[in-house]
Amino acid sequence: LSIHFSMRLLILFFSLLHLSLQCLLCPLNMPPRPRPLDQFKIPTIPKFNTESMPKFCNLTEVLPVGDVCKEGISRILCSADDLIDVYSNGCPGPEDQQQCSACERSKPANMWVVRWFDSLGKMPHGVSEGNYYWLGDYEICHDIQRERHFNGQYCLVRLEVPDSLVEAGCPQTDPLEIIYGICAPLECKEHELEAIAKAYAPYKVRVECEVDREAPWSHTIVWSLIAVWKIFLITLTILSTKSFAPAWFMKFNIKVNGNKCLSTRRSDRSHERHLDAIHGLMLVTYIFIMLGYVYNLMLPYIENVAFAFDNVPYVVSHLTNNYSYHVDGLLALLCFYSASMMYGNVDSLLKVLLVTINSILRFWPTYAFLITYVLFLLPHNTAGPMWIHGAWTDRCSVSWWKNLLFINNYFGARDTCLDFGYAISLFIHYYAIVAFLCWLARDHFRFTFAIAGCGILASIIYSFVIIYTRNLPPAPIITAEPINVEKMEELLNLIIISPLARLSPALIGFLFALLPHTNIPENFIFFRYEKIFRFLLFVLFIVFSLFVGFYLVNFASGANVHPLLLAFYGAVHRPIWAISLMILGYLITHAHGFEVIEIVLGWRFLAPLAKRILPAILISELIIVSSFSSLHRPSYATHWSLVYRVIFASLISLKLALACDTFISRPLRNILIADYNADGKTEEEEDGMEMEERHDSA
Repeated sequence: LSIHFSMRLLILFFSLLHLSLQCLLCPLNMPPRPRPLDQFKIPTIPKFNTESMPKFCNLTEVLPVGDVCKEGISRILCSADDLIDVYSNGCPGPEDQQQCSACERSKPANMWVVRWFDSLGKMPHGVSEGNYYWLGDYEICHDIQRERHFNGQYCLVRLEVPDSLVEAGCPQTDPLEIIYGICAPLECKEHELEAIAKAYAPYKVRVECEVDREAPWSHTIVWSLIAVWKIFLITLTILSTKSFAPAWFMKFNIKVNGNKCLSTRRSDRSHERHLDAIHGLMLVTYIFIMLGYVYNLMLPYIENVAFAFDNVPYVVSHLTNNYSYHVDGLLALLCFYSASMMYGNVDSLLKVLLVTINSILRFWPTYAFLITYVLFLLPHNTAGPMWIHGAWTDRCSVSWWKNLLFINNYFGARDTCLDFGYAISLFIHYYAIVAFLCWLARDHFRFTFAIAGCGILASIIYSFVIIYTRNLPPAPIITAEPINVEKMEELLNLIIISPLARLSPALIGFLFALLPHTNIPENFIFFRYEKIFRFLLFVLFIVFSLFVGFYLVNFASGANVHPLLLAFYGAVHRPIWAISLMILGYLITHAHGFEVIEIVLGWRFLAPLAKRILPAILISELIIVSSFSSLHRPSYATHWSLVYRVIFASLISLKLALACDTFISRPLRNILIADYNADGKTEEEEDGMEMEERHDSA
């Protein structure tokens, strides 16, 4: 039994190992590949004569900036001139006491300029490994400002240095982006600093300055509302235990909501046994999704970018390279569980609508809070050379309403606020479709099967046609030869976030949920040769997993693969992976030798955690990005540091998801529940999707 268990556990682990990289916009924000500096067109410094060199103070007159900015720059350059004069010419002797005293005072008064030059970014170590963060010293910049020597702000200058070997046919045509830290005058705007940089470096330049440390009123108002809400919940929690308190106070009781959030209560019906294991399988999937999130989101914040690119040609590393289909696996599991609970109980279109709304309300308040956090709180929560999230906040300020209405997928990948928001929108679409099909299947079972089959076929055909006709990559992966950014963004817009392209796995999960209710006769060949069929299913699972996981190894390594084969893979690998997970779930709950795995995955305490996976993944992006960008230096990535951060992000995200459910989602959702009961109901019963007593069997 021990050997059988170990082998099956090993197979389960490797089948889920490539449940890794789930980040949507990461392919568009990949750092440049490490290359030696002599491969780039580094700007040359013109020759100059130190004896005829003009005063620094005079340089401000030719700068292409406004007068206010010139004044701020003059404060730096003129102080530098004064300090140079003092040390070059020395101070007068005792014969001129007044000049001597002024000269001696000038030294300490202008020494801050030395520290200012020291704060500027310089070439660090490990450039050939991808250390393009020349951040300088953030603390010195703010020390100078705090000491009132200079009114400054910390800015990042993103300088794109072109590849000098493009003409020679080198495939690495992505520019080298050096991120250079400067302590700029506060009077200068970002566009003025860009103009100065372009005047001396004929390259593409982008300047980002940290936000004003004086938080705006919106930041204070949001924090105040959060404090008021906490006080409100604590007050009603205390008062709800009193005899004079009205019944509706209990809807806001923190203890009651926390107990219901962590409740492990479930039905004792034997036919729900397989659903308990599905909870564990979803939670295992969540852990590996965290692995991918940390791996992808850390790349812009590490100094050894080669950590990500060096292993692309290796087969084992491909398990953490090809990733997007694992979101489809999670969607298939969620739709399988939802359809299993809803079938037979959703008996009207009104019930379809109510079930969908109730399920949305389970995490929509948390989703809205997280978007509010990104918009108003995130930019001002801390500061640092890498804590500049202007692009994130700007993107969210334009697209927040699309995300809250779950329609962001119809606009483009860059219209998602939180990275996993596209998958949230997909799930809401598919949940409503599954609820409708469960209602339709009550009276038109075969017709519903036909509709679902047509939907799967349409999804596959659409993906194949789009990928083949537009010459798109089959999946968003890292390749030896960089994929054009425009092509990658087109893939994200037309395939990755498309409700039609990702529909097939959800419908596969729905069909597998209905299989036990197909009234298959007892003399069916499957039941007569059940052990043989289960063995064949096990072999099929292995073959499907190997095909989906490793087929693109040659493509990633730079080998030529026929476009028809790439389009075929891009169209079928998502539904095939969904089928693989469904087979795996069946084998775990029915096949001999998987009993121990089934017991582990079916532990009661996993159920409340599995039900918070969606908000936990949303929260994880904030946790991971904050943990890296709050540092004042880039990190050096290792495999063990990756594992530790995955553990940290997984646990903290789940903990915060439970807290958000207790303090935000449940109190607000309870207001809309007319027959609210503080005791005894499962979440499925509250949503109206609890299964009726049935004795169907396959």
